[in-house]
Amino acid sequence: MTDNEYGLISFANTHHALKTEKLLKERNYSVEMRPIPPSISAECGFGVEFDIGKVEEIEEFLKENTVQTEGYYHIIKSGNKKSIKKL
Repeated sequence: MTDNEYGLISFANTHHALKTEKLLKERNYSVEMRPIPPSISAECGFGVEFDIGKVEEIEEFLKENTVQTEGYYHIIKSGNKKSIKKL
């Protein structure tokens, strides 16, 4: 994960965000809880940041573990600006 480019998962509630963080850390993924940027509409104010290069395996792993997500985003920071693309 780099400071300039990463993935972010949004959730309908905090329970799913916490469950995701726990499951991914148990599998040794590098993840962190982060506030959701205002431009991403989400019921829960928190998301899970992850290495964007692992998006497909993380998405598959969470489906296998029946974790409900709202969306996956690719975020690129350049100076004070963020480019956010929904995957």
